[in-house]
Amino acid sequence: MDSIMARNLLGGFSGYSPVLSPAINGMILQLYLAARDPARPRLGIERDTLELNYSTSLYTLHQYFQSETHQKAVELLQKSIFHNKPFGLYLRSFAFGASVDPPQLDLNTIDTHVQMQDEHFQFWLTRYIVPKVPFLAIENPALELRTNNSLPKIALVDDSWQSVVKSIIPVATVIVLYFGVITDGVKIEIEAIRFANRQDSTILFHSEPIVDIDISDFPNVFSWKEENFDATAILSILQTLPVCNKDLCEYVILPVKPAPPSILKDYTDGITNMGLLAGHHMLKNSMYVDAVDAFVASIASSFWSQNEYARAFAYRYLACSFSKLNKLQLAIDILEYSLDLFEKFAHENPSSVAEALQNVNEFDNIFQQFSTISRVDHLQKRLSILQLK
Repeated sequence: MDSIMARNLLGGFSGYSPVLSPAINGMILQLYLAARDPARPRLGIERDTLELNYSTSLYTLHQYFQSETHQKAVELLQKSIFHNKPFGLYLRSFAFGASVDPPQLDLNTIDTHVQMQDEHFQFWLTRYIVPKVPFLAIENPALELRTNNSLPKIALVDDSWQSVVKSIIPVATVIVLYFGVITDGVKIEIEAIRFANRQDSTILFHSEPIVDIDISDFPNVFSWKEENFDATAILSILQTLPVCNKDLCEYVILPVKPAPPSILKDYTDGITNMGLLAGHHMLKNSMYVDAVDAFVASIASSFWSQNEYARAFAYRYLACSFSKLNKLQLAIDILEYSLDLFEKFAHENPSSVAEALQNVNEFDNIFQQFSTISRVDHLQKRLSILQLK
């Protein structure tokens, strides 16, 4: 049913972007279809449930895309290799993080499993090792669990990780490899380390007994048990390692952030902009419920096209629509997402952001009514700062 609706509402686009994971594509598609469903509820308890689903999906997607750290990882890599600064490369079995099962039959459902071993290990690295040596990692193309404890990660598509990893291994100050059962990916990484003759600069952590592979040429091997692992030995090893091999720096691959194909971007940009224009027309004509749906559909499509500018304005107008419907908590949440993006743009062009937000007064009632709530007061101050040229 969803696939038929997708074809009807999205034309020739299936709702799949090759630069996004299946789970994220699925969430975007469900959000878009819910907002465009001709039979969607307009009032009552069912409408409240729909808007709650909107809120949950928008929160998850906004946090996911805001937590993207590709540029931060690339900047760390550039700074390290061009200025001879130490850095670490963290490699791990993707099975320790989030994983996705393929859709079952024609149900269009995706089962997601989240293991926390990788997240716990990254937290340990961030707490004890990163203050001495900054680390970067490679993002899981299938699905990455992004949290505040996560290391900056280079975003790649499909199997391009192998060439990137093989180019970074020779110049990293230290390589940390965390694994359990020996997988094909772990074997590839161990062989790449061995080929670059970096065994002495590598620290292996294993959570399962090591079988089916010889690692006798790796001097730094530890059994990982988080609850009682002492970082002292690792810090001692770091003190003995050279910064990097400067002669090999020119061969490091600095990958650009994966972008959707131009034909897909142009098509979904069109959907995004049409939803934005339709929603704005409905908002001006007091059709607030329909405006909410139009803006939600526009936002969903903007995740496919990676059009953050259109998304920022759609968030703003969606917040205004919820405010008109007296759904003030939803309005506050969505306004915050809008300001998150406008603050990002302001780093590059503060005057254009100030001009775009100069006459924003549709949230004055919220600011006045909830002026004693610190979160709302903070939002008002953030907006005021953005409005300054």
